[in-house]
Amino acid sequence: PYSGSLELTHRCNLSCRHCYQFRARGGEMKTEKWVSLLAELAQLGCLFLSFTGGEPLLRADLPRLLEAAAGMDFAVTLQTNGTMVDAGIARMLGGYPTLRADVSIYGAGAETHDALTGTAGSFAAARRGIELLLEEGVPVLLKVTVGSFNLCEVEEIASLAGSMGVKAVFSSLIFPRNDGDPSPVSLRLDDAG
Repeated sequence: PYSGSLELTHRCNLSCRHCYQFRARGGEMKTEKWVSLLAELAQLGCLFLSFTGGEPLLRADLPRLLEAAAGMDFAVTLQTNGTMVDAGIARMLGGYPTLRADVSIYGAGAETHDALTGTAGSFAAARRGIELLLEEGVPVLLKVTVGSFNLCEVEEIASLAGSMGVKAVFSSLIFPRNDGDPSPVSLRLDDAG
């Protein structure tokens, strides 16, 4: 495999209305098992990894997993909502020259973003997280899911990215939850949108 996406956790500190995750029962893979999997992927010639979730910053062992990935010469993308990034986390992530942070943004401002995440203050926290990452030299990409909830803000979100000195990528893919719950699909763009 040329690249891989590793879903480190189902847990998240937000409750996004469009998310395909669900609150799974049971534990998560242990650190040693992940490190073993990284070694296997490296041996197979994998070059690029995406650490995703849920919210991967909820894993206490994330620094250990990043260290292992860096030691195996992987280029890593951290898929995060950005809200948990503080100065210490930004500094730690800045220590990995082949790491990029993809931060989810769902609106040009707090009203739309926070309504979708179900968490007041999440837009401000994500913006602050992005600023801290950039201060530490971490490349940042805004990942924007486009649906009926934010279609009218796409140009403003692109302007927001430009004002922060980062790029944004837009996707209209919204899936049912992994447990079969179809409710996120109601947020998809329709033919008129």
